Amino acid sequence: MTHFRILYQGDRSPFSVAKRCFAKAVVATSLAAASLQPGEAWSLDLAGTAWETAAVGQGIDPYLLFSVALVESGKFEQRYARPWPFALNSPSGNFYGRNRTEAEQRLASLPVAERKRTAVGMMQIYVSAHAHRVTNLSDLLDPATNLRLGASILREGIASKPGDLEWGIGRYNAWQVENEPVARKYGRRVLKVYQKLKRLSGRDGLSVASLWN
Repeated sequence: MTHFRILYQGDRSPFSVAKRCFAKAVVATSLAAASLQPGEAWSLDLAGTAWETAAVGQGIDPYLLFSVALVESGKFEQRYARPWPFALNSPSGNFYGRNRTEAEQRLASLPVAERKRTAVGMMQIYVSAHAHRVTNLSDLLDPATNLRLGASILREGIASKPGDLEWGIGRYNAWQVENEPVARKYGRRVLKVYQKLKRLSGRDGLSVASLWN
């Protein structure tokens, strides 16, 4: 069983947009059922970050947006994982660029047919379904743009299934009605991560006041 642990890095100084998207929160995982040691302080604070900006603009809890990103693009390094802004998932496999330039070059090098079947960035925006939302395909590798689009798509999914949060979230991954079982499995996975993050953040509960508007 995977146990998610959040290490909050307390530096509140300004970050670049890309860094603000993930550098203030590092998600640590332990595949063993290890518990926190005495004196360890783990928390997650998304206030003032690009996560909050993108989520609040769509009436979504920032921690729910973060949970989707973690499921979609989490990059693991030993015990640690975090949503990765330069992640690509194509039929050729997963690619985690070291920077935006490297990811842009990789994306441009893909055959057109494969490029259309590629998911991009922290929120893994699917090219064939959502490329029309940006001027240039490379814009999907801008972290703030990627989060903003991801938040919008997530809200659309939730709003499409009023009162059924599991399925609504799941439609982010599997939109077609006939894929309901797949969508629900995805929704349960995201909600499981979300509840862990909320407990570690000290903010239990999901605010749904504006999710159905």
